[in-house]
Amino acid sequence: MVSMRNKLQHLLNAILILAMALAAMGTSVVYAAEVASVPSGAPAEPVDACSPTGAETVVTDQADYAPEETVHITGGSYAASCEVTVRVTRPDGSIVVGNGSFAPGSDVVTTSPAGDLTYDYILNGIAGTYLIEVVGAAGQVLATTSFTDGTIRVYATGLGFAVYDILYTQRTDCTGPGQSHVGRGLGPNAFTSYTASATQSLKLIATYTSNSGIPFSHWSSDGSPFTNLGVFPYVNIAGFAICVPGFAGTGVRNYYAHFAAAPPPPPPPPTDSDGDGISDITDNCPLVANTSQTNTDGDPLGDACDPDDDNDGVADASDVFPLNASESVDTDGDGIGNNADTDDDNDGVADASDAFPFDASESVDTDGDGIGDNADPDDDNDGVADASDAFPFDASESVDTDGDGIGNNADTDDDNDGQSDADESTCGSNPLDASSRSVDNDGDGSPDCVDPDDDNDSVLDNDDNCSMIVNTDQENYDGDGLGDVCDPDDDNDGVLDVNDAIPQGSLLSTVILGGVNSGVPNYVFADGTSFNDLITQAAASATSQGQFLSAVSNLTNQWKKAGLITGAQKGAITSSAARSRVW
Repeated sequence: MVSMRNKLQHLLNAILILAMALAAMGTSVVYAAEVASVPSGAPAEPVDACSPTGAETVVTDQADYAPEETVHITGGSYAASCEVTVRVTRPDGSIVVGNGSFAPGSDVVTTSPAGDLTYDYILNGIAGTYLIEVVGAAGQVLATTSFTDGTIRVYATGLGFAVYDILYTQRTDCTGPGQSHVGRGLGPNAFTSYTASATQSLKLIATYTSNSGIPFSHWSSDGSPFTNLGVFPYVNIAGFAICVPGFAGTGVRNYYAHFAAAPPPPPPPPTDSDGDGISDITDNCPLVANTSQTNTDGDPLGDACDPDDDNDGVADASDVFPLNASESVDTDGDGIGNNADTDDDNDGVADASDAFPFDASESVDTDGDGIGDNADPDDDNDGVADASDAFPFDASESVDTDGDGIGNNADTDDDNDGQSDADESTCGSNPLDASSRSVDNDGDGSPDCVDPDDDNDSVLDNDDNCSMIVNTDQENYDGDGLGDVCDPDDDNDGVLDVNDAIPQGSLLSTVILGGVNSGVPNYVFADGTSFNDLITQAAASATSQGQFLSAVSNLTNQWKKAGLITGAQKGAITSSAARSRVW
């Protein structure tokens, strides 16, 4: 392990010496901290993989490492004498073996008989956080941990100049004792690596002159938060220096060491190609005479030769306002550019409300089909031409059968006949023809086929003994299911009420007088009167019991003479009358 690191260090030293020898003339030296990128590889597959114990651990000997250091990894509580894959994922996502070859892949480690593991992993300066995963049987991750490599890689690019001394210190103020590294004579693209954290500092030192004899001028940096460090404020025994307190070792910084340049050759005498009295060096149009040097947009070209005087991206030849960068078009030609004009087509409709702000012939597009309503034959795009559409701007309506201003889709009575479209459709009449109406007995607008109370007497049809005739009292003399107002024979005597002298006569089947049943059938005459009806009338007109009995005797004599009753039946009736005490 040590031998490998020594070899790598010798190789780096050889590169530095070669770079210093190749340094040539230039204007600056760059120092930067950067993260390298190395592709990852697939993990090795163990032959006799460890089964999990549930207690595995893995740790590193320290939390943070310097570049090219070796990470010592140990662990315990693994299954004994079996194999695990130690997979180390670098900050850039790559996975390489730990022997310093940096070949893609992972190493397989055999645990000890006591279930311990040890493993060394060589770093190569990729800064950031590294993830260690110990993988056992069936690819199961048994334990994990992480560490960081806080690398600062200071290197020189460019030609000619070199940093003679580079000092790294542990102190945040760049003073006092610390760890020093010398990068004397760094040439183009040579570098030296360091490690720092946010509590440490980096001091870079350059001598008064470069290795090519040009004197040092100043330091600068393009790395946040340093935008221009300017001439460094102090000089120490080693030369000009820069101190960067709190340098973050995982960031990217570029440091420039500037040296004085050789004096330039004397300039040639000024020329004036366009003869306008202004030399070409300062003339903003050296080939076009323009004594005023007017330059509206302040770019390197004067208006006389600038194809876009206001630099608005629209060539002057096409720009209605060539000297106004905020305007270039005036659709309605009113002298106000479209950006400032609130009505670009001057049609009287503000652009904010105009669907066609650049077309004076259109301003509305009801159906949003890109054709203005003035040109669109179907403004609401409902498939019905505007000429035939009762609602040309309402895609949900096109017909109004009854002309009441409500489209048929929303109108519940399309023919305005007082009956809803739904009721008419149910009951068989035409909802689009006012002359076609369903039967409505009570005239309440609800057809009988859907009206629960056809006679509107507050008694529902299902309970109404005369559903088509108002009869709130529901009178039913003969109890036959039909109310008296609709029953053609109220007393159910077989003689219709219109022909019945007594429509609601006796309902008894035998002649009964005052509760005394004679047993004689209650005969019904053709005019609807019955024996009981006539006896009841006699009782009503008699003034005494004797007068009543005399009347009954006369009636029974007539009935016997007419052959309606027998002598015995006559006797039964008169006997019942005598016992009845009706009067």
